[in-house]
Amino acid sequence: MPQVRVPERAGSVVFCLLVVLSLVAAATPASGETTLRSDAGSAATVTGGGSTTFPQQTTPENNSTVVHEDPDNASGSEELEDVRRWLAGRMATAVIDCTEQVRLGSSYACERLERDYPDWASRYVEVRGQSDAASSAGANQTLRQTRADARTLADQVQRFRELRAEYEAAREAGNDRRARELAHQLVRQSREINRTSGRVTNDYGAFSNTTSTDLSVATEAVVEIENETTETADEIREAELVGTTLTAETVRATGSFGSPVVVEGRLVAENGSDVSDRRVAIGVGNGTVTTETDGEGRFSLEYRPTTERVGAATWTVTYLPTNASLYGRSSDRVDVEIRQERGTVTLTRSPSTVAFGDDLSVSGRVEAADRGVGEVPVVVSLDGVRVATAVTNETGHYSLDVTLPANVSAGEARVVAGLPFEGRALTAADASATVQVESTTTRLALDGNRTAARTVQVEGRLEVPSGPVAGQAVEIAANGSTVAVVRTGPDGRFAADVDLPAAISASDAVVVSAAYANERTNLESARTQITLAPTNSTESGGLAAFFTGRLRVLFAQLTGSSGGAGGGVVEQLNSVSRAAAVALGIVGLSILGTIFVRRSEVIPWVMQVLRSGDDAPDDSQSVDERTTRQPDPEPTSDHTSDPLEIARSRLSGGDTDAAVLAGYEAVRDRLVDDHGSDSSMTHWELLRSTSLSGERAEALRQLTEAYERAAFSLETSSPETTRTALGNAASLLTDTDQSVESSDD
Repeated sequence: MPQVRVPERAGSVVFCLLVVLSLVAAATPASGETTLRSDAGSAATVTGGGSTTFPQQTTPENNSTVVHEDPDNASGSEELEDVRRWLAGRMATAVIDCTEQVRLGSSYACERLERDYPDWASRYVEVRGQSDAASSAGANQTLRQTRADARTLADQVQRFRELRAEYEAAREAGNDRRARELAHQLVRQSREINRTSGRVTNDYGAFSNTTSTDLSVATEAVVEIENETTETADEIREAELVGTTLTAETVRATGSFGSPVVVEGRLVAENGSDVSDRRVAIGVGNGTVTTETDGEGRFSLEYRPTTERVGAATWTVTYLPTNASLYGRSSDRVDVEIRQERGTVTLTRSPSTVAFGDDLSVSGRVEAADRGVGEVPVVVSLDGVRVATAVTNETGHYSLDVTLPANVSAGEARVVAGLPFEGRALTAADASATVQVESTTTRLALDGNRTAARTVQVEGRLEVPSGPVAGQAVEIAANGSTVAVVRTGPDGRFAADVDLPAAISASDAVVVSAAYANERTNLESARTQITLAPTNSTESGGLAAFFTGRLRVLFAQLTGSSGGAGGGVVEQLNSVSRAAAVALGIVGLSILGTIFVRRSEVIPWVMQVLRSGDDAPDDSQSVDERTTRQPDPEPTSDHTSDPLEIARSRLSGGDTDAAVLAGYEAVRDRLVDDHGSDSSMTHWELLRSTSLSGERAEALRQLTEAYERAAFSLETSSPETTRTALGNAASLLTDTDQSVESSDD
């Protein structure tokens, strides 16, 4: 969608509205709702009892109000259904955007699968569990698998296109050997994409059934992606490699690890010549065997099954050429009967005593039929908690270092190593040893302040002597009554804005405590408390509370802190009179308003922070409406002598991303005006709907890709990329002008 434009008049209006709204807030009683946050980045609403409410994220097309609530607060099934439908729609949009843009040659929209999708999925499972607890676990698995496979497909396709570009460069440079190597890699990558595409198609079907959404558009895009990569790989294989034919048969079809399967075969080139007297790798079962062909291309091999299923099966025997080989891959099938072999697993651990965060070294060997078993996984667990997986080397040995997690109880723990499968060609009893787990002291730090008569901001940190502790629940209480439970982030920090119990008035001092206790860990309990003085007003805090809270958020945004340092600033703000806080807020906003009206690319960000704290932007809007990087809002129109003047000035000033955004915006405005396109289209929709051809179509595609990188990528656009983008923009604007002049004539 087009980028947000904030002219000076609008900036002034926004500023005035902020002051008016603050004065209105000063006269409004407390609503009893504040916002709970954790360092993990999630945000929800906390009501007086500490329960959670999901905020409404979209404005419905009708005038009814849809409040996305926590199931505990929802009054009926309709409200739960509203929450579920909203979250399902968000996830479906993220999946569709990712798949569609992968098809078009970009994957930047897939970043939403990493950034937003996990939070939506966890909320969806929570909501679904309230109405259908039996199916929530299955829904969670479906949502997780869909995200993982969609992200994998995007990465594989990106890698395929990178290899194709390298291949084309090698061909152009006349480097036949490198081109052949890349041809092999492209063929293998295409097969990986085909396998992943099959999983993704199944995932999308399961996702649609689970969430009652339609991913047919994404499924069609997956089919197009698979067809495109397959056709490309086939063309390159035919151009670079000599085809082969492999024939194989079993000499000993019934086998086990101690009595291996024996396979014989022959390898012939497509022109009828034997692939003779060379060392070849043959894939069989779940493994690979290296053997040699004779003068007629014949070979024989033994294969000792390990992870294959017991019983009758049909195996694929495949010739696996190296990257440097002139020959292409080929395969045949054979029938086998697999029997189980019992082996042993040994284990040694060191040291004998560990504590939270310490390394525990585990090593051992897997043996069967008086020989080491290579290439099999070994799973290590502590007190039933799986902590690591190792793979044996060719002699059957394995070793790994395990960092002791918090979720292993203090006391004597059992270390177990074993094979993570059953019903396979190899079986063995688990090996075990004991280790003494010592408890570790913890410390809680807590800070807080009253932002209103019955509202408290708290923040703190859970740590051990060696550093922070992440992922642990901390209970927040006021005068002994629990008001919230928060979870520590990666740096051990937590933060919450909570309502005080109704029994605590503005004139009462309040003791706020934080407590950590989890008997199922090796961490000792900790508790701390602070006393907050009474406030001078029974009102909700009004302008002073507004500015205090918003300045705190601004400080956290500007410093990148989770609130620890910001707490001191807010504490000092609360130590002065409320009138002084109001004056400070007005003066500060006046200064910021003067600066930001001149630097309008920052206005949307500040407005967003002042409106909603550090919440993520409303995802009901297109991903194109990112307001953290926007070019100056001066309009680009036919009356501007140089529509790229703003973009070029940004490039001269070193702001390459803003230059690309401004250049794209100039072209977008012109295309919307000249072609009558819908101004609400996303950049990719506009690209597909615009009737351009030849060099102009390619120029718009390159400019659109540059725009997306500038708007959504974490990497800054290079000066070279920016100059290319502006060159494409200039070409498109010039061609458009000439087209308009011709039509006028």
